[in-house]
Parts: sequence; structure tokens; C-alpha cells
Amino acid sequence: KIGVPIAVLIFDPTLTYRIIDVVALQLMSMVVQFRLGIESIVVINKTDSKDAFNLLNLIKDENNIPKRLKNEGGILSEMAEEFHYIIEKYKQATRLVKVSATAQIGMEELYDILHEIYCSCGDLT
Repeated sequence: KIGVPIAVLIFDPTLTYRIIDVVALQLMSMVVQFRLGIESIVVINKTDSKDAFNLLNLIKDENNIPKRLKNEGGILSEMAEEFHYIIEKYKQATRLVKVSATAQIGMEELYDILHEIYCSCGDLT
């Protein structure tokens, strides 16, 4: 018997420059959960980098994402607004894990979350 399958999505912050990219990351996480029918954990790697700082600032204020998408304009922003609405409507409790393999930051938190999923003794918020 395998146990409880979990998807760990590790994102490189150098791939996210705009608020649209943040919505794409959120959507990828949701698609993995939907398609595979398993819990997923979103991990931002390289959190000791400048790119991670920029990404975390984009994510920090989720309530302003729709406004920031409107300000970008264009068809991609409109699509991202619709995706964001769906994400907000159906997202499950989760927390973003920030790690740095080189600085060995955040690994303990990642292990704790994996344990919580396996033992179903806690929530993911």
C-alpha cells in the first residue's frame, strides 16, 4: 500500500514577474488537485533571492489581485480575472511554503505540513 499521495508543486520565483503569473501559479495548483484528486502543497523555492521577494510582495495582498489585474489591461488580464474568481470560489485551505534549499530555510515547515496531511491531525492554513 502506498499511503496518502500528495502533490508538491515547487515554483521558481524567477518565472513570476507579473500579477498574471501569480494567478497562473494558483491555477496550476488547483488544476493538479482537480485532475489528480489529491492534496497539493505550493512551495516557493529560492526564497532568499530578490525574485522571491518580488513574488511574495505580489502575493501578499490577495484582496488587491483583481484591481491589479484590471490595471494591467488586455485579454490576458481579463482571463486572469476570471480565473482568479474561480480560484477564490473553490480554493481549499492551504498555506504557501517558502523554502530555500541553499540556505536551508523552510524545510521544517514543509515537513510539518506533509505530516499534517498524512496524519489528518491538522489543517493546512
